[in-house]
Parts: sequence; C-alpha cells; structure tokens
Amino acid sequence: MQSIFVFLGGVAAVVLLVGSIAFFSASKGEPDSLPEPTDTSASTTPTTTTEPRYTIEEVPYSIEDVMPDLGHKVVFSASVPENVRPALLAKIEGFQTSLKEDPMRADDWYDLALWYHSANDFKAAEEVWKFLTQVVQNDSTAYDNLGKLYHFDLKDFPKSEDYFKRSLTVNAESIVPYLELHMLYRYSYKQNTTLAVDILEQAAVKFPENVDPLTILGAYWRDKGDTAKARAAYTRAIDRARAAGEVVLIQSIGEELAKLPQ
Repeated sequence: MQSIFVFLGGVAAVVLLVGSIAFFSASKGEPDSLPEPTDTSASTTPTTTTEPRYTIEEVPYSIEDVMPDLGHKVVFSASVPENVRPALLAKIEGFQTSLKEDPMRADDWYDLALWYHSANDFKAAEEVWKFLTQVVQNDSTAYDNLGKLYHFDLKDFPKSEDYFKRSLTVNAESIVPYLELHMLYRYSYKQNTTLAVDILEQAAVKFPENVDPLTILGAYWRDKGDTAKARAAYTRAIDRARAAGEVVLIQSIGEELAKLPQ
C-alpha cells in the first residue's frame, strides 16, 4: 500500500528583544537538557503569529551555541530532478539568511527543515527538527515530523516509534501520533502484535467524539477479511457521526458498511 504523509510546518514566530539571551519555550516547564531559566518577566515581551503562544525565557548561553549550522550546503539526493534544484536551493538559502539575521524565529526553522526535506537532505532536516524539540516546548510538531522521517525515509522504525510516543507525552491533546503509530505498526514494525489495533482503541477512548480511529479500525479489519469486526468498528464510527450531526461522514461510513459482505 502506498502511504501519503504530510510533514507539518511552522506554528509561531518568536521575537528576541535587544539584550536578551533566550530560547523558544512554552509557558510550562523547560527541556531537560537546558539549564533552569531566570525570571525574565520584566525584560521580555513575547510575541507569536499563531497558537500555541511561545514565550522568551533567559538561559545563561545563546541560541547560537546549539542551533544547526546555517552555512550548511544542501546535499541533494539523486532522485531530486536537476531542474527543480535551483528553486529548492533558493528557498533554503532564503530561510538560512533570514535565520542568520534573527535565529529566534521558530516558524522559519520549521520551514527550513521542510525545505531540507523537500530536497531529500534528510540529515539536515533531522538536525533542525531535533534542535526544535530542545528549544520549542509543548509543541509536538517536530516530534511528529521526526517520527515520519524515521518511518518513511530513514527506515529506523524503533526511533520512529520513540518519537511518536514522545509526541504523545508532549501534547496529549493531539491525535496525530496515535494514527501515525497505527501506520507504523500496521505496515512496518511489530506487525506480529496487536499494537496496530490497540493504539486505535486507545485513541477512540482518548478522543470520544472523533470518528477517525474507528473508521481506520474498520478499514483495518475489512482489509484483514474480518467482516464482523469491521462492521462493529464502522457501526461505532457512524454512531459518533450521528451524535455529532456530521451528514457527510454518516453517508461515507454508511457506504463502507454497505460494501461489507452480508
């Protein structure tokens, strides 16, 4: 089965005030690898472009000490056509230049990693996403992107599992890592276990109004040839869709039910 997956981009811009030494940080706690910050309530005014909001908090060293090399020369894979490389390079160099001027812009770091990935420079993308897991707290985007990178590109399935599980811890309200873990267990890793089903059942409990875990579960059992379990999962899904008044979902799930052998 051919998988379609999307890497997520930037979610916020963080501005560093003159004279401050700071990292991106959410309002709850600090990363384990960084020193305890000092109080900056009187010296910084964080701004963001979108939710969730990030704050600037001082630490006793600068971001330049730990950030990826912005002079990195892109390593294109052989699969990247020659005619698209100049456009990719222009995008990458543009974000590198922007970040040299202001390395505190989280959204530019996210975008830079995405363009590295588009160039199939997976190691460069990996380095930026790992950096973002250190300095942007309580946002699971970089964790999810690393999980996808290790699953689909680098084929390091234990690392993929690890980052998706860490994503669950970082952002308990995101359904993404549950669904990605299902894909990992179903198609690539620990396939001779019940984990592909277990993770969907966990998601169904965690997100009681979301139909996705149950429709995916229905498709899983359908493809496995277990009509009874497929019907049960689809029935649970359509019950949720009816409770939410989701007419389109009711129709699409009903069509899947009708296709099952009687």
